Amino acid sequence: MKFPSKRFKKPESVSLLEHTRLRNIAISRRKLDLPVERIISAVTSLDLKTIPLESVEILQRMIPTEQEVSNHRTFYNEEIDFIVLKLKSSPENPAPPTPSNEPEAPAKPE
Repeated sequence: MKFPSKRFKKPESVSLLEHTRLRNIAISRRKLDLPVERIISAVTSLDLKTIPLESVEILQRMIPTEQEVSNHRTFYNEEIDFIVLKLKSSPENPAPPTPSNEPEAPAKPE
């Protein structure tokens, strides 16, 4: 997406990985030249015919670090919290009744 003027900045995208790590993973992913589904299937079944030893070594370099896993968990939890908060405050989805906002039931005639 190009912007007509330098006054308008390109929106920044959120990434949980450093730029160089992200670039290296993209390069490694292209070296594998397999669809993600086949990679997942081959790894879970330990199929060295689909993924040769060289490709396994490439995959090992792509394993997330402890910090990357922690960042992902934090981001995912914050995103879920934001979605839940947004749904609760949405006018189409009013908050469920609580004791403080439940409508009072009409008094029963005796």
